[in-house]
Amino acid sequence: MAEGRIKVSKVSASGREFVVAFFGPGDIFGEVAVFEDKPYPASAQATELTTVLAVSRDRFIKFLSCYPIVALKIINMLGSRLRDSMGRLRDLAGERVEQRIAGILVMLSSKFGPELPFTRQEIADMVGTTIETTIRTMTRFKENGIIKSARGRITVLNKNSLRTISEGLPQE
Repeated sequence: MAEGRIKVSKVSASGREFVVAFFGPGDIFGEVAVFEDKPYPASAQATELTTVLAVSRDRFIKFLSCYPIVALKIINMLGSRLRDSMGRLRDLAGERVEQRIAGILVMLSSKFGPELPFTRQEIADMVGTTIETTIRTMTRFKENGIIKSARGRITVLNKNSLRTISEGLPQE
């Protein structure tokens, strides 16, 4: 992707949206569909003005056969995404909502910097909880000086505190 932001999500049988990932400038997405030669297994939607670069499956496969080092880098990237997905599944199954929200804010700030252009609804969708629970949790974070938020934007003020919360450790 050249510029902008893409949200990738799946909708459950009950109709609830679960955000799988966000991609920004320089990120690659959709590679699973290329390798499997099947439709992409989730929905991708631009959340702001976005420029996406596309390469046909045949050209991409030919490119990888000429440059196997790129194929290895893509395999590493896919492995990292799989590891992240497994971690998120573990988190959904066993961690408190506060830990999950803190963890997603740490992950997003590591990827996009401290200024996050995400709504509370998008955060709720990423951690698999309700908007009400997300608002209550983020209000506590705000009261404790860990984040600040304004319409559609979250600023991480204390990433270390978020990391401590995400790991389930007592706060100082």
